[in-house]
Amino acid sequence: LDHDTWDRFVDGTDQYAMIADFPLVNAPGEEFNYSNLSNYILGIIVSKACEVDLKEFAVAHLLDPIGSGHGEWYQDSLGYYYSLLSFTPRDLAMLGQLYLNDGLHNGERILSQKWCRESHGMYSEDAWVLQRTKHNMGRYFYDLDYGYQWWSAKVAGKRIPFAWGHGGQMIFVLRDKNMVVTAVSDPQWMKHNPDAWRAEQSSFNLLAKFLTKLIRP
Repeated sequence: LDHDTWDRFVDGTDQYAMIADFPLVNAPGEEFNYSNLSNYILGIIVSKACEVDLKEFAVAHLLDPIGSGHGEWYQDSLGYYYSLLSFTPRDLAMLGQLYLNDGLHNGERILSQKWCRESHGMYSEDAWVLQRTKHNMGRYFYDLDYGYQWWSAKVAGKRIPFAWGHGGQMIFVLRDKNMVVTAVSDPQWMKHNPDAWRAEQSSFNLLAKFLTKLIRP
């Protein structure tokens, strides 16, 4: 979504109608293109399926059990929480460590091992967020794929799963190294323009160089 479209969505009084009328880039099942609106719908599905709001569910069943805090969490005009909130680097590391440990935290089962492993699968190959960045992000992340809310890409020939938040907030899970790497950056909050995109790609390039050093010491 461009900046103006996202603003209309957030400020609107009928987000569902906007989603229903939003044009598809490709026919369903043909191509992948990341959509913020899809994540918003997913949050509503979780809320309805669990009969509790998204924030309450996440805090009770995920964030509190692993000791993670969170920043401000925004709601739409009907009270549903957007699938968008703020974390510190330490909180991001806690989430990454949970997946590295296949859903265990201090010996307690928080997520199923099956879910953690499947989340890092490759279900949409050659994934991208814009046509012009197909197959790569920045100069060093190649062959992007998408799983269950997790991306993966090749860095220095090694495929790494990672979570990718607005503006360049990252969690990398390096199973071979038994390591989690997190990064935060200035997200140019709610901006979707060439300057913001260049800044985000610069973050990817810097992180890729660091990860390459870890993979090829």
